[in-house]
Amino acid sequence: MLNDSQKKLKAEAKKAFDKLSGNKLSLATAESFTGGAVANAVIQIPGASNFFKEGIVCYSNESKMFRLNVKSTTLDNYGAVSEKTCREMAEGLLSSPLKPDFAVATTGNAGPGTEDKSLDGECFIAAGDKNHICVRRIFLSGTREENICEGAAQALELLNESLKNKGEQ
Repeated sequence: MLNDSQKKLKAEAKKAFDKLSGNKLSLATAESFTGGAVANAVIQIPGASNFFKEGIVCYSNESKMFRLNVKSTTLDNYGAVSEKTCREMAEGLLSSPLKPDFAVATTGNAGPGTEDKSLDGECFIAAGDKNHICVRRIFLSGTREENICEGAAQALELLNESLKNKGEQ
C-alpha cells in the first residue's frame, strides 16, 4: 500500500510524463538528496525512453563540479545545499551535449544524521528550461525515506508548474 508521498510522487510523475511525451519535450535530472528517485519515478512508466535523456546522481561535490559544471567557488561560498548550487546543477544539465528541453535538480539534507541537526530536512529543488529555472527551498521533516520520496514528488510538481507556465497542456 502506498503512503501519501508515494501516491503524490506517482501522480506527479504521470503528469510530467503526459506533458513531456505529449509535447515532444525531453527531460534530464541531476539528483543529490533524492538519489535518483525523480528519474526512477518517471522511468517506471512505459514509454519514458521517448523523452527521458538521462538521470545523474551527483552526490559528491566533485560530481557536481565535473558532471554538471557547478563552480567550485559556488560550493565554497554557498555550500552544496544552496539555491545557487541547485540552479547551477540544472543549468549544467541544460547546457550538456544532450540538450534536454527541461531539467530537474535536487540538493539537500534528507536527514536525519547531520552533525548540525538544524540542517536536517533543508533542501532545494529546481526545474525549468534554458529560458527560466525556478528554484525552491523546501523543508522536510519525515524519515530519510519519506523525505527522499516527498522531495522527489515536490521536484516533479515544480517541473509540472514549469511546463504549465510554458503553455504546455
